[in-house]
Amino acid sequence: MRRASIITVFFISIFSCTNYSTADAILVNIPIITAITRNATGSGHLIEMSAQNAEIGFAGYRLFAGATEQDVLSASPSAGTDCSLPLYLIPNQGIPYKIEVDPAAVPPVNNSLNIVCSVPVTLTVGNYTAVRPLIYSDLSTITTGLSSNAVIVP
Repeated sequence: MRRASIITVFFISIFSCTNYSTADAILVNIPIITAITRNATGSGHLIEMSAQNAEIGFAGYRLFAGATEQDVLSASPSAGTDCSLPLYLIPNQGIPYKIEVDPAAVPPVNNSLNIVCSVPVTLTVGNYTAVRPLIYSDLSTITTGLSSNAVIVP
């Protein structure tokens, strides 16, 4: 009798659970940019952010740059530049993470700076930049989450 009740509870919970419906949007944590500085070589920047994205389907980050804050925050999801793949590490702890923005960036040998990825572009001083998380909405389509805050490039 006990085995039958366990099986019944199992089937009821599988078919009555609506929290993971495919019709619902998949949510990802929004990164928050806390600082932007020049990198060690001086040819690029390090974007420090508070981010925890260990969700299933998380695919990295996309960087956006523009002349105004509004340009960056309202940019088309396809207008940005993706981080290098595979990611150097998965942002899943409560520590500051960094994205290196440098056309000559190479994977870090000793990742003591917690660099998640690199973006091979040059940021213009005085312009704005922001980051959006990427996630697979199905097996072949990547979409962006909501934008981080926008910061001025020093």
